[in-house]
Amino acid sequence: MKVFLLERLVSLVLKFQNLSAFHILDVRKAPFDLHNVSNFLGDLLTCDALKGQYLKTNSLCYLQEFAKVRNKVFSNLKSIAQNKTNSGVINAP
Repeated sequence: MKVFLLERLVSLVLKFQNLSAFHILDVRKAPFDLHNVSNFLGDLLTCDALKGQYLKTNSLCYLQEFAKVRNKVFSNLKSIAQNKTNSGVINAP
């Protein structure tokens, strides 16, 4: 949760200070094994690109496409979580 808040805080500071930033992430070296993220890497990169274009252009078509892809990812992740729960793989803390 802390990482999520810090990422949002940085985004807000950059936006309100009219600063731009570059993502420097080598996706070939990133640890995408956690929670089947590797299965959605293409969709996640698409979301990032669409969000960036929306922020640059303020064109709603990018935001609408972002929402479609994001909802698809969330739906797939929810299905995976339900399947694991139903099969007893997930252990409660």
